[in-house]
Amino acid sequence: MKTWAISDIHGCFHSFLSLLNKMDFTFEDKLFVLGDIIDRWPYSRELVDYLMSMKNCTPLMGNHEEMMLSCLENDKYFYLWCSVGGQETLESFNVGHPCELDEKYINWFGELHIYVTYGKHVLSHAGVDLNQPYPFKMTDEKREYILWNRDVQRDFSGKYILVIGHTPLDVELIKDSMEEEVICIDGGCVFDGQLVAFCLDTHELLSVPLHEYDIPKNV
Repeated sequence: MKTWAISDIHGCFHSFLSLLNKMDFTFEDKLFVLGDIIDRWPYSRELVDYLMSMKNCTPLMGNHEEMMLSCLENDKYFYLWCSVGGQETLESFNVGHPCELDEKYINWFGELHIYVTYGKHVLSHAGVDLNQPYPFKMTDEKREYILWNRDVQRDFSGKYILVIGHTPLDVELIKDSMEEEVICIDGGCVFDGQLVAFCLDTHELLSVPLHEYDIPKNV
């Protein structure tokens, strides 16, 4: 049994399946998906349906899921979200607005974890400021940091290993960070990079390129 983390799939469903195959992933293994599941590429619904069916998967919130949910509360966010990949998600679900989504999807997105811990590992989309007092006591400010931050705090005196996505990196740079306190596993698959899987037990890193089936025919 192994425990893995993948981040920033962004609707690249076939790339995700290809990576699971490379991982030899089974029902005995466990997977954390560190947010930005949706948007940008065409297969968000297929990906969400698949993740919903996985009993051994814990999905987390990313800033793209947060933007989509914000549209349910205030329409001022709608055009911004559409401009950064939300339109592709709407087309995938065959709806014109997030409020038209089936209730099961709205509930699923709303229940996504903000962060999780696994041993010394702290997993989130964009980081947790572990140098703050009571870093896991959630506030609006801490939630924004966890979902949107680009300037990750370091130096945890060996107490934690922070595993995040959000900021695309070349896979070689990710490999070089395997023994550091902050490990970013966003390989920029959506930007023609790699989709990356990181084993929390062994610090093994696997990756696959963007699958040709995930690329829209008009691109």
